Amino acid sequence: MVPCRRLAAPLALALLVVSAAAQDAYQRPPAPIPRILDTDPPPLVQPSPDRAWLLLMDRPALPHINEVAAPELRLAGDRINPRNGSRSRAPSFKGLRLRSVTGSVERRLDTPEKARIGAAWWSPDSRRIAFTVVGDDAVALWLADVESGRARPLGDGRLNGATGSPCAWVSAMAGLVCKLIPANRGPAPAAPETPRGPLVRETAGKPAPNPTYEDLLAGPADESLFEHHFASQLVLVSPEGSVRPLLPPGLHVTARPSPDGVFLLVETLHRPFSYVVPRERFPRTVAVWNVDGLFVRQLADVPRQESVPAGFDAVPVGPREVSWRDDAPATLVWAEALDGGDPAMSAAKRDRLMALGSPFAGDPAGLLDVDYRVSDAVWGRSDLALVEERWWKTRRARTWVVDPAGRAAPRVLLDRSSEDRYADPGRFLTAPNGRGRPVLLMGKDKRSAYLAGPGASPEGDRPFLDRIDLRSARTERLWRSEAPVYEEVVALLDGEARRAITRRESVEEPPAYFLREIKENLLARL
Repeated sequence: MVPCRRLAAPLALALLVVSAAAQDAYQRPPAPIPRILDTDPPPLVQPSPDRAWLLLMDRPALPHINEVAAPELRLAGDRINPRNGSRSRAPSFKGLRLRSVTGSVERRLDTPEKARIGAAWWSPDSRRIAFTVVGDDAVALWLADVESGRARPLGDGRLNGATGSPCAWVSAMAGLVCKLIPANRGPAPAAPETPRGPLVRETAGKPAPNPTYEDLLAGPADESLFEHHFASQLVLVSPEGSVRPLLPPGLHVTARPSPDGVFLLVETLHRPFSYVVPRERFPRTVAVWNVDGLFVRQLADVPRQESVPAGFDAVPVGPREVSWRDDAPATLVWAEALDGGDPAMSAAKRDRLMALGSPFAGDPAGLLDVDYRVSDAVWGRSDLALVEERWWKTRRARTWVVDPAGRAAPRVLLDRSSEDRYADPGRFLTAPNGRGRPVLLMGKDKRSAYLAGPGASPEGDRPFLDRIDLRSARTERLWRSEAPVYEEVVALLDGEARRAITRRESVEEPPAYFLREIKENLLARL
């Protein structure tokens, strides 16, 4: 019996080796499953600001195994790829094509072979397209010429996309403001083998009804990693490829150029960080700089938001959702709670829409006080804006017509239940202005706008296009998708709603884009 026992271990090891050697590679399912899974989805479409071209961003059917197997770091509620500085598992594209709206011209942009495209942005003058090429170790900025289709790398810095989009157009001539990984950044800090001290957490006896978040910072080592990977250098990259530093390296989350290309709205995180809420609730400064890198004004220093009241209608105190007015050269707008951000507190008005224009001196002006929470604003012209307020608890939604110049009193245009899908008026359509910013698309009469919605009905969704009179709120149905086809408006090409780009599909037709003549009811595939 002893010899048998001696043979057992070598025999088991031999069987294990044979089993490992005979291990199969990835298996392919039988037909027609591979053909179905490998069929590319329809491209993502971006119309040019002048509405003459369509940028078709071709998507792969499935991500490559290298993308799925890439390293992932989870910090402060974010998941990033620590090797290339991008967001983990972000969608990518395999190619870029240009097609004229008339459908007569199509050309493929000269992107690197087998490149993964991360994002693309039209220049305000529609002559160039900036895009990112995502590599294993870096994300690079490229620039393509619309007329020739040729593309080239722009600058030699590594983009930092840990917090989202790394670039934005300042103007067609000036170029793009980008977040770069600091050139002098060293290796990532290693976690200490032994703790440097206890991890102390305090409570002040105040309610802090935070939900449970994933991937939060867990200690000082995570804080060091967060500062290492999320720090960026703000630079201005010209169309010729020159790179000019703007601000010192820091935890810059966003850098939004003003419509006139003169100023930057910069949000920068700072300590103390939090172990109970994600990055979006970390303390931050909101400040205005000019494109020469000179400080103009700090708008707010938002504290750490660990004690926001409970409820979907609860918001932090202070300025929130700070942005630029799209129809003005350089005017900041934001919302502020009038009830301390607490929906349980009774208040005559709960939110105020604020504005502050260049040169950003003096006190901001109040544009509108509302009963609910400011949820959206569509800017039209100096005397017209549409502001939406919502209240989750009652599911009410209200749209106001506002004169930002203050010459006319605000008035309610729409008041409805956000849960009533049959009565959903749709979304207001916008079109790029001369600076490439989306503003309310107005009719030739200067008093009407356009709505596009899903058109829920007992027979199913039937997307529609309506014209709405902004004085009387009366609507006119211009077009409606009819069964058995599902067709929705992507963009209108003119202020008279004569032509539209639509996306159309059916049970037998895969999704495709079309040019629709609304009045003549004509359709041409793009």
